[in-house]
Amino acid sequence: MLTLTYPVIAPTSTVELRNPEYGNNTRYDFRTITRESRHGSPLGYRDGDWPVSQTKFFNFETLTLTTINELKAFLLETAGLEIGLTDYNGTSYTGVIVTNENEIITMKDTCSYDTSFECMIIS
Repeated sequence: MLTLTYPVIAPTSTVELRNPEYGNNTRYDFRTITRESRHGSPLGYRDGDWPVSQTKFFNFETLTLTTINELKAFLLETAGLEIGLTDYNGTSYTGVIVTNENEIITMKDTCSYDTSFECMIIS
């Protein structure tokens, strides 16, 4: 199960989602500067003090209407706020959902919905 909570400490709002589909990934951004030298070879620079950001992608299939409604309410309540995320491995994160617009696809009326979102991990 993937659990979303708000606020992170002493949560008052919680949504539990089934495990995401296989193939979800994590993207790391190392904030590097890339330039070309005068003779065309690539040059890169990264300061050790610059932060490394981590974004996790989750894709869910065959969710029920009840779960989708809970997720919609949670996303409206926590737009731009820090949430707690406990993944299917039991690892806990603090992050912000950064998906601009969560697309919910109806696969079968009232019984099967697909959705996805991105969460930028803060700590």
